[in-house]
Amino acid sequence: MRRSGSILAVPRYALLLRASANRVYGESAFDLAIAELEALGRRALGGTGRAVRTAIAGVDYLVLDVAEPLSDGALEVVANLSGLHAVFAVEDDRFLPLPAAPRRVLDEDIVTIQRYAGKTNEAFTHLLVNVALAAGDGTLARWMAGDRLRLLDPVCGRGTTLNRAALHGIDAFGIELDRADVAAYDTFVTTWLQDKRLKHTVERATLRKGRPSAVHRFTVTYGRTKDTGSHRIIDVVHDDCRAARDHHKARSIDVLVADLPYGVQHGSTADRGLTRGPEALLDDVLPVWRDVVRPGAGVALAWNRRTLPRPRLEELMTAAGFTVADIGDERFVHRVDRSITRDVLVAARPMAQESDSSPSSSGTRRNMGRGDQD
Repeated sequence: MRRSGSILAVPRYALLLRASANRVYGESAFDLAIAELEALGRRALGGTGRAVRTAIAGVDYLVLDVAEPLSDGALEVVANLSGLHAVFAVEDDRFLPLPAAPRRVLDEDIVTIQRYAGKTNEAFTHLLVNVALAAGDGTLARWMAGDRLRLLDPVCGRGTTLNRAALHGIDAFGIELDRADVAAYDTFVTTWLQDKRLKHTVERATLRKGRPSAVHRFTVTYGRTKDTGSHRIIDVVHDDCRAARDHHKARSIDVLVADLPYGVQHGSTADRGLTRGPEALLDDVLPVWRDVVRPGAGVALAWNRRTLPRPRLEELMTAAGFTVADIGDERFVHRVDRSITRDVLVAARPMAQESDSSPSSSGTRRNMGRGDQD
């Protein structure tokens, strides 16, 4: 196979998905992978790639045609596709295996060994983090360059998204109303770090000042060496997600990912009681979430379309001052079960010069690229 510097001199690639992706999503697996790849591709592949499901010798691949051969950096992005098993360069019907190791700083079992009822599938969580990184202004490139990023999941449950962030070397912050979920996640994280013999410290605090009831928080710093400057953070607060500003500074979060109440099991806020739909929650919290994310930060929200129509969610996001990505209304839609048809909305907080003076005018849709519970 010919090479030109660090670039493969071929314009076609075949991507083989993991068999587990098909078990999770069924016939939607390839459509979701294409949507995710297009979301990543706008940032990493120059927006020129086109992926098509193609059967080759009886095996289904995503065949990717690009105008220019993929650089090593672009291949790193492709390797992080959530359902990917292997990547091949294709030339004259010959397959050349290419390096396809996703970027990880921890052992992968941090996202696989945790099991509980209602857990979001870890592959779908991976997809959410990927498209949120891609939606941000330069966020994906910063992550690939090794910059330190901060991810917030304001409805974090037992930490599926936080584990994914930690696996990628991203500082992970969560807010969760259910005290039992926070306690269970505290136990899981600290036990996992002990079992892996990673250097870590744990701080726990109870916050009472000015509150009708106590708020509990635990913060873990961890790393493989004694250099505490390189240690990463997992921080979780037991609180209402509308209180995000009490725990995070304005413009301090680089990526926001949330799996919203599905109208089946989840609740949302405390003083209204537990509600099964996400609309009331979002009406309250979206302006708060916009406040804590930095200008240019990417957002990925998963929700059940049976409880909230997509146009209404887009209206809420726009009114709160987010820019909704123009990726098509059906790109990420897939069936979870009889009562849940899940979708993903991708958005960003516009850069400061575009919108800070007028949130209502900043929600105009623009093309940002095509791009807890299974």
